Amino acid sequence: MSDFPILVSNCAKEAAESGRSCLRVTIGDFHGASVREQCALDKRARSLQETHTVIPCQFVFCGRWGYYAFRTAYRSLYGKTNSPGAETKNVIRVPPRNPRDILRALAANGLMQSYPSELDIVAAQFVAEHTGGDEFLVDQAVSHLAGRRGDWTSNVEQVLEELTEAPDVIDAVRERIGFLDTQSRSELTKLLVFQRLVRPADRTESEHLWLAGIAQCLDLGSGKQCVCVASPLIETVLRRITQRDAPGTVALSEDLCFQHGSLAATAYRRLAEVETLLRNLVVTMWYAEAGDNWSQRLDEIKTLSREQEQSQEVRELVDLVREALAASGVPLEGMTGSPTPTDGTQEPRPKQSIRQSAESWRQRQTTHHGVELARDNLLQFLTTEALMSVLVNKKFGLHGPGKPFRLEYLVTALEEYIAIRSAVAHNQAVKISTISRLDDLHRRFVEWVTVFADSENQRTRSPPP
Repeated sequence: MSDFPILVSNCAKEAAESGRSCLRVTIGDFHGASVREQCALDKRARSLQETHTVIPCQFVFCGRWGYYAFRTAYRSLYGKTNSPGAETKNVIRVPPRNPRDILRALAANGLMQSYPSELDIVAAQFVAEHTGGDEFLVDQAVSHLAGRRGDWTSNVEQVLEELTEAPDVIDAVRERIGFLDTQSRSELTKLLVFQRLVRPADRTESEHLWLAGIAQCLDLGSGKQCVCVASPLIETVLRRITQRDAPGTVALSEDLCFQHGSLAATAYRRLAEVETLLRNLVVTMWYAEAGDNWSQRLDEIKTLSREQEQSQEVRELVDLVREALAASGVPLEGMTGSPTPTDGTQEPRPKQSIRQSAESWRQRQTTHHGVELARDNLLQFLTTEALMSVLVNKKFGLHGPGKPFRLEYLVTALEEYIAIRSAVAHNQAVKISTISRLDDLHRRFVEWVTVFADSENQRTRSPPP
């Protein structure tokens, strides 16, 4: 420490003589020093910055250390009115690995071509999300994938699941837990129970969890942050370790729902592509046959209205609440709502034309809901059920001679589409293979349409006999 000022002075003099405009001193493994040594080093560096006139000096302290815990220790040594030389705006956290980093690592290990496919990109986003971009976990995943046969995208989910039981991963997470003090371990337990916590940005427990690679801290503004466990993989291992060490403390990860935002977003996008194709096909085919009167065909096809579907759901929900209150001994006098018959005598729900249902939904959406719509095209307000009714309608559907689809093929494809759409819409954790199935569905629809378009073009060009 005593040689530190002399070293900096000599370096600054050489830098000035060589025409440099400033001197940057990088100090690695800052966490290796004791707290007292860290504080003394920072204080000395600040003093050198203020007194050195030969050339401006900048000091960079690298390592696994937290600013707020360091600031607390600094003030305890030099008084509450003193702060370390660094400020929060100058503290840079090493970012996690992103999907592009993961793709580069995969290519370097011969697992994919230099130019990734769209499925490669989706799978890399899933890896980043599942591991939280943790460098160690990403390296483990790539290493395990390198030992598998076949395309890496078909193996990645199995590999990530196996990593939750891998001894190296379990030992690494145990080591991270050992880095925590008592207060930070208590904070971790709360996270495992409540999933998300809003904390002040300068809370040291949150900082310790982030430094240990166990938590993410998302800035909320106004000096607040949202703290959550770093990733589904980390959380799964944490819960298994906790369950083994202290049975009954936290629920197992097998019973929880994890976000698969990357796959869900991709699936939503694929569904929109398929459904937009089908909706537009209805308009263009009907317009070719009926001109400006195409939409009148919607008056001749019946479906359940959206209001009827929603009101039925509300009635069923009210009945469930009434039953729960009655079982709890709560008096039901004055409560509105009629019970749903349970003896099989419930009246069938009436149907209305698809046009009426769509117009009604559009009216409610544009008048009563706080949703800003880019367009109010009528076809956008057909429910998926109504769209399917249009496609397979006996009179106006898009199947049969002179139409794009064969009925049996269309029905099979729509059944698969509806099953996937239901899972995605209800936030169920789909797999990467679901994206491939949606891609295949989209390809089939496009191929059928292409064959039809080419056959129609050939027919219109053929000379009369």
